[in-house]
Amino acid sequence: MKYTLYIVTGLFLLICNCSRGQTMDEASIKKMIQGEWVAKDENTFSLTINNDTIMEVSNGDNPGTDTFKYTVTKTNCSKDALNGSLTGFYLNEINVNNNKPLCGSLDLVSDTRLKLSYGDQLLEFIRPK
Repeated sequence: MKYTLYIVTGLFLLICNCSRGQTMDEASIKKMIQGEWVAKDENTFSLTINNDTIMEVSNGDNPGTDTFKYTVTKTNCSKDALNGSLTGFYLNEINVNNNKPLCGSLDLVSDTRLKLSYGDQLLEFIRPK
């Protein structure tokens, strides 16, 4: 009985996530990620996403700020074919200071959580309290 409940709950969540994912497009993802984010495990690293700009702020061992212009895309902007996105969306970024490109996979997008993957680096963010 207990396992049946787990299976039914899992199927329900899967169905909800699949139907929700089918209605998402680049504009709706961009709207969802707007605002303030802090690293889940490290309060010294944060993102501010406004319109078409991402500002990364680190107050840890290597303090500094980086600013990127970005677009949300369904096309894998990475040269690494293994850098696939779990949501089907990517952040195509350009550093405004040195024009270096950066591609992030959007692995989870919700109102309260954001997971980004840059190759072998996984970053998880939550909304600040």
